[in-house]
Amino acid sequence: MYDVCVVEGYRGRGYGRVLMLVAERIAHEAGAPALGLHVAAGNVPAAGLYTSLGYRPVLHHFAKPLL
Repeated sequence: MYDVCVVEGYRGRGYGRVLMLVAERIAHEAGAPALGLHVAAGNVPAAGLYTSLGYRPVLHHFAKPLL
């Protein structure tokens, strides 16, 4: 999944959880075996949401700014 976003003033009200549950249902009904997503390393609230929904990390990406 890409670009799932809840407008800042509406965050923390459960909308993200509902969006994810609907996406899971749609993917399941379409026959998808899994649902994957990306979350920025510093996005602690999103990571907490995904963890609470049963998502687990499967990859680690590393980056380094080149000066």
